[in-house]
Amino acid sequence: PITPEALEIGTAKTIFAATNRVMLEDGSFGPARSEDFSLLELTVSIPPSHTPGNLEFGYADPDPKTEFTLAARRQFSTAGAFDARLLQELNQFPPDERDVMVFVHGYNSTQAETAFRAAQLTHDIDTPGATVIYSWPSLGSPLGYAYDGDSVLFARDGLEKLLRHLETTGARRIVLVAHSMGSVLAMETLRQIEIKSPNWSSRNLGGVILMSPDLDVD
Repeated sequence: PITPEALEIGTAKTIFAATNRVMLEDGSFGPARSEDFSLLELTVSIPPSHTPGNLEFGYADPDPKTEFTLAARRQFSTAGAFDARLLQELNQFPPDERDVMVFVHGYNSTQAETAFRAAQLTHDIDTPGATVIYSWPSLGSPLGYAYDGDSVLFARDGLEKLLRHLETTGARRIVLVAHSMGSVLAMETLRQIEIKSPNWSSRNLGGVILMSPDLDVD
């Protein structure tokens, strides 16, 4: 749920999002796959009791004093509006810190969980610049491994679209961070980009970080 009053208690963290999940009637985004590409701004409230390395959150009735809480959700009607807001966020930092970190979540993740994890990660290690999550349609269930594996393949074009778009936003550098099964998505996407545009990654990405990658080394 959206809980605006959480910002009276916690610390606000802006998380931008690109997703090809289907939007539900309440405005949230579920596990179904969509041909649409939605751009969002999510405001996460980080609880005052938070300690680095921990992620505490609730679903139906979060407690902003002790749990990460979703305080606001805004959907952009155009890519231009998204770009303007992203640039506004970047301009709060010195020129040499205007980075964009793109976080690709792993298996068994909802969109809210992904936003909370990205907020916790970037807050705890104090990353500069803006944070963008790519929210691909995971089932958000421990029993959804096969569904998520298919969703990763479905989601490649969307991640490519996001990365190529961010190239034009004026960020100093783009760092791609992927976790678990999201590493498969990241590598598959970079592979298809390189087939079409050789050396694009080395020209446009400041780094690629894979956390607990669900990948065979070969």
